[in-house]
Amino acid sequence: VQHGVGPVASACANDWQICTKSRCCKNPNMQCYMQSISHAKCMNSCNPLQDSGWTCNAVTSYGRSIASEWPPCHWPHNTGNKGIAPRRSPSIFCWAVVCPGTSEPELMTLQYKQRSGIFACDDYAVVSNVSGDKLFHDPEMVRKVKVSVIHVNMWVKVKRMPPTAAVPNPPAHLVNSPIFIKAWQRIAEDQEYSYHDWTIKLDVDAFVVPERLRQVLRIHPVKKAAYILNTGVDMYSNFLHGPVEALNTEAVQKYAAHVQKCLGQTWLWKTGEDLYLNRCLKMLHIHPIRDLRLMNDAYNWGGHYIECGSAYAVFHPLKTKKDWIRCLRTVCGTPRKLWGHGRMTMKLVSNFSGASIVPDLPDGPAAGFMTAAVILPLPVGLLLIAAAVRAWSRLAAVGKTCEEGEGSLSILAAGT
Repeated sequence: VQHGVGPVASACANDWQICTKSRCCKNPNMQCYMQSISHAKCMNSCNPLQDSGWTCNAVTSYGRSIASEWPPCHWPHNTGNKGIAPRRSPSIFCWAVVCPGTSEPELMTLQYKQRSGIFACDDYAVVSNVSGDKLFHDPEMVRKVKVSVIHVNMWVKVKRMPPTAAVPNPPAHLVNSPIFIKAWQRIAEDQEYSYHDWTIKLDVDAFVVPERLRQVLRIHPVKKAAYILNTGVDMYSNFLHGPVEALNTEAVQKYAAHVQKCLGQTWLWKTGEDLYLNRCLKMLHIHPIRDLRLMNDAYNWGGHYIECGSAYAVFHPLKTKKDWIRCLRTVCGTPRKLWGHGRMTMKLVSNFSGASIVPDLPDGPAAGFMTAAVILPLPVGLLLIAAAVRAWSRLAAVGKTCEEGEGSLSILAAGT
């Protein structure tokens, strides 16, 4: 019996034993998790928030790793960008809004050369308020990457949410919904999404693992309009967070056909884009599906640093080129298939009631999702605190819609 194409099972580690060299475990229910680059152990689970001092990045033998089949793992030694990835099932169309004058165009240029980010999907679109020659400095990007232009101001205001009895001192938020209302409109008009099963809006600093994304989406319907709720904690019960927004084709078509019903709610123009989209999709009776395997977002616990070795399809935030390459290196050494926590998350999804701790508010300027759902064995108060810290962290990190980051370029060792 083999655990991967690499070492035979006899060379793999026993339960709770060191697996630093073998990178595999005899027990298929165990996973080799790293404490550090020089120490790993076979365990049934690992949580960096609970296991102090552990990165909890999973590793496996090369034959079972993402590196064995994903070209970006061999960058810069791969043959360069070859265009659109081969179509697989379910097929995925990805798009992102890129803000000029920030670090986002440079980070997207790196993604293009690696074929990572939106360029790892079956098809992609880039949206901005300027043309490609003004957005990108790299001549190849200018020549080969089409930019869909929307006429909107990318620099937005910061406002506070309306106070309520549950949240008397609400945090401030970016009023970026007008940008993404126009961006979604442009995506709908261009119709490129309609050739695929799912449409994925990604932030530029959201790292997507395409085959894992397919594993997450494969179990969800494509013939009934639906979208994915990607987080289990939010002080406003907005369980759709903006780094990754996944809608199937039926949902995008229904949204495009009936969006005017949402735009008539003027307060929606004065909020964050993810809250706007979630609220609008609910108004249009598009079915929400909770799947917490979709994204691991450091902002959920008020952080800015994310490890990429866990069983999720998207990691956020990776704002600098240095962090992006670190994440790529980590992802490439992990298993292709979802494992451990990834499988357990389905129980979290099925048990996630979305119960409110305060009544829903009526539609209107003060309407909000002022609830918290308990999906983990933590007190409600801690979840609210975490959500508040998350909101504060996002505000502290950025006072505009496009977040900036600087970083140096490092070399990715092929196959690691």
